[in-house]
Amino acid sequence: MDKHLLTIGEVSKMKNMTTKALRFYDKIGLLKPYSVDQINQYRYYHPDQLMHLDIIKAARNLEISPNELIPLFSRQDSAGLVALLQAQREKALEKLQKLQNVLTGIDHIQNNMLAAEKSIACDTVYTREIPQRHILTRPWLEADDPQNIQNAFSALDILVDELDGIATYESGVLYKISNHNTLPDKLFTTVAKPVRSEYYD
Repeated sequence: MDKHLLTIGEVSKMKNMTTKALRFYDKIGLLKPYSVDQINQYRYYHPDQLMHLDIIKAARNLEISPNELIPLFSRQDSAGLVALLQAQREKALEKLQKLQNVLTGIDHIQNNMLAAEKSIACDTVYTREIPQRHILTRPWLEADDPQNIQNAFSALDILVDELDGIATYESGVLYKISNHNTLPDKLFTTVAKPVRSEYYD
C-alpha cells in the first residue's frame, strides 16, 4: 500500500469531519476513497483528495447541497465549481446584508426606547437633538379615522419591505401651518437610508 495514503480516521481528524460524513460522501459518489482494502474494507485517501474536502466544507458552509457537487466533481469541472461557489457566495452576502439591516433596526429601537425612558423620567421639558432622517410619507386625508390611519402606517411598513429599505421603527404625523392653524399634513415612517420611491422625502 502507498505509504502516503491516509486512513479515514486520519482524514477525519485533519479536516475536522466525522467518519460518518466521509462514508456518506463515498456512498453518494461525491468523494470515493482512493483505495479500499479488499480484506477489511478499510478506506484510504490520497493527500490530493484533501482539497476536495476543503471544497466540500466550503460548499456546506454556503448551504450548497452535496448533490450539486457530484456532477462537477465527476467531470472535474473546475470552472463550473468556481461559478457555483461564486453564485452561492453572492447569496450569502445578500443574507448577511439583510442581517445587518435587522441589527441597524434593532439599534434604532433601543435608542428610541432609551430616549423615551429619559423623557418619562424627566420632570421638566425634555429636549433631544434628532439627526437627519429619511422618511416615507403618505398624504393625510380629511376623512381619516383611527382605523384608516393604522392601515396607512401598515401600508408604509409594507412599502419599506418592498423597497428593501431598513426600517428604523419611528412613525408619526407631519404638520403644516396654514392660515395660522397647525394642521396634519402627512403620515410618515422612517428608514435608515435613502430609497427610490415617489413616497421618499
